[in-house]
Amino acid sequence: MTLSGPGGVGKTRLALRGASEVRRGFPDGVWFVELAPLEEPSLLASTVANALGLRGPRSDDSLADLGEFLARRKALLILDNCEHLVEACADLVAQLLRVCSDLHVLTTSRQALGCAGEHVLSVPPLSVPEGPGTVAASVLTESVSLFLDRARAVLPDFELTDDNVGDVVTICRYLEGIPLAVELAAVRLRGLAPAQIAQRLRDRFQLLTTGPRGVPNRQRTLRNCIDWSYELCTPDEQALWANLAVFSGGFELDAVYALHPDRAGDDLLDDLLSLVEKSILVREELPGQVRYRMLEVIRQYGEHRLVDSGRRDALQGMHRTFHADLAACAHAEWLSEHQVSWLQRLHREHSNFRAALQFCIDSGDGTEVGMVMTTHLLTLWSAFGLIGEGRAWLGRFLAASADPTPVRLEALHVGVWLDSISGHHESGSRLLDEAAEVASGLEETAQNLVKQARGVHALYSGDIDGALTHLGDAAAGFRTAGDDYGLLQTLCPLGVACELAEVIERGLECHREVMDISERAGDVYFRSFSLTNAGLLAFHRGDLKRAVRYVQDSLQLKLALDDRLGIAMCLDSLAVVTAASNPHRAAVLVGAARAAYAAIGLPSNALPGRGHRLDSCAKVLGETLRADEMRTAVETGGGFDQDSAIAFALDEARPAVRVERPERGARDTLTPREREVASLIAEGLSNKEIGLRLVISQRTAESHVDHILAKLGFTSRTQVASWFENVHAPRSGR
Repeated sequence: MTLSGPGGVGKTRLALRGASEVRRGFPDGVWFVELAPLEEPSLLASTVANALGLRGPRSDDSLADLGEFLARRKALLILDNCEHLVEACADLVAQLLRVCSDLHVLTTSRQALGCAGEHVLSVPPLSVPEGPGTVAASVLTESVSLFLDRARAVLPDFELTDDNVGDVVTICRYLEGIPLAVELAAVRLRGLAPAQIAQRLRDRFQLLTTGPRGVPNRQRTLRNCIDWSYELCTPDEQALWANLAVFSGGFELDAVYALHPDRAGDDLLDDLLSLVEKSILVREELPGQVRYRMLEVIRQYGEHRLVDSGRRDALQGMHRTFHADLAACAHAEWLSEHQVSWLQRLHREHSNFRAALQFCIDSGDGTEVGMVMTTHLLTLWSAFGLIGEGRAWLGRFLAASADPTPVRLEALHVGVWLDSISGHHESGSRLLDEAAEVASGLEETAQNLVKQARGVHALYSGDIDGALTHLGDAAAGFRTAGDDYGLLQTLCPLGVACELAEVIERGLECHREVMDISERAGDVYFRSFSLTNAGLLAFHRGDLKRAVRYVQDSLQLKLALDDRLGIAMCLDSLAVVTAASNPHRAAVLVGAARAAYAAIGLPSNALPGRGHRLDSCAKVLGETLRADEMRTAVETGGGFDQDSAIAFALDEARPAVRVERPERGARDTLTPREREVASLIAEGLSNKEIGLRLVISQRTAESHVDHILAKLGFTSRTQVASWFENVHAPRSGR
């Protein structure tokens, strides 16, 4: 077995710990051979022989001597740090295993050996806190636990407190759970407070320069550790590593080719795959393809090399061009069968779009490119709750140039949308006035954008009659021009205005037209919005069954799109349409909807009519349900996380308004291992963290969790945690 992973991730320590756990299974010995200092492959066999105590050659063939010595022994051989001797180690292991039937070999390497029968275990970094967290929650994560252990070696009285927990969490998250980096940071507590370390971690290599004595030099500083990996790469691989550091948050194969137009495809791919094998790149599976990323410390190292090479500006320019083209392609192909794939790709590239937009500003020559890119990304900003970010980028580019061009008109049009959605009506009004002025000097079709923007601004400002007029005019204009995208973008808010004005038949006509165009164009995005509104229109007509079906159909599409704003809208719509027939269900959905809006930083009252309607729904439910039922349902969403809330909204789960305190005997339905897993769920651990704690695979952990839920009749981890705490809480009166 090979333990593989980047430098500093803890492969050697894991190998030693694993060996200590199983040493009784190897009565003839466990040998550890450190190979980092060895540079000559031809000396490998003799080095291993010396480590095993074979002093002086028995023959002229050290490998034969090793085979003879180990042939009748049940032993474990650990070869540490094989990455610079991969071929020699692979040959040695293959030949030894051929003649030694009871020999087991464990190797650590930044690159798999590639020999027959090898099992590769990728060693991930330690778990890091997902959010700011409390002291109790943070100390359970592996990286914080390691930091505390090493901190107390430096400062015996060091404790995690409410005052310093945020800084410690920041340190561990910045360092991405890499054990070596966490340990080097903890050593800095000799002279710095946690807050000072956190502030200085933007340049990790400058800060993390002092390690313990008595370890190899490459492990004494973070830079030395990564230097070792860099030196193991060929010149072409080193250049590729540096070039790829221009990406932020990951990249895909087409982006790699775009940055290297002069390199042959197969040759470039070979170098890319070699960086994966050497643990420089992390491979992430996507449906039908692979995405790559670097740990941030690896990326930052490559960025330093890129700066030193003098190529950074050129690479950033190519990076910007690729992502501007990507946004343009997504916009051009939005009405197609590729729509869902495009939205997912835009979301994956969010960090790269940020970097490209920033380079547009920093370079001094990217105002128009940045304005176009920001405009093309309207769906990204709105669907994923990034409206504030979209407004900020657009504001910077609009301020940088005032030329009355078609590009500026489209940017102003998008600006009105973003301002309206986020409730910045005065700013939206100013952009609208400028858009009208710019459009007056352009072609007649430009007026359609202004009419649509007027209608959207009126809708979100509460002027429903104005919205009906302006959006109706815009729809007619887009219809005449044969612009399906503009028409769909207009019909959806027009349908909302019709629903709010209770002009039911006109609203349903809008919905039918959206469905016809969507079917023809391969659209999912606009169809999903229209279905939500159609559900509310059906609700007005008293057709509750159809209302629920429409909104649930919309929710299914929103899930495929990962449209977080749309999901929140579906949850609140379902609450409204089910309030009369099933108040318990509606109350849970009210709580889930409010949580969904809060998660994207957008209050429900920013959307036309929704905040008032949701508040009215909650008020009616408060008059129907008991106070404790209402409080539990609305304030906590029935104990659901968002995934469970969505399953519940789709009738895939029953509501969990309350978790009754069970008898202690109920836990006997679980196996000992399942009770152990339940205790870790109660601690707040994820399935991945449970697997690491119990030394089982994540899939096995997931299976245990599924069995627990099935046996106890629960639908969420929150219920399991509550049940476990109740079972183990002290009881009185017995």
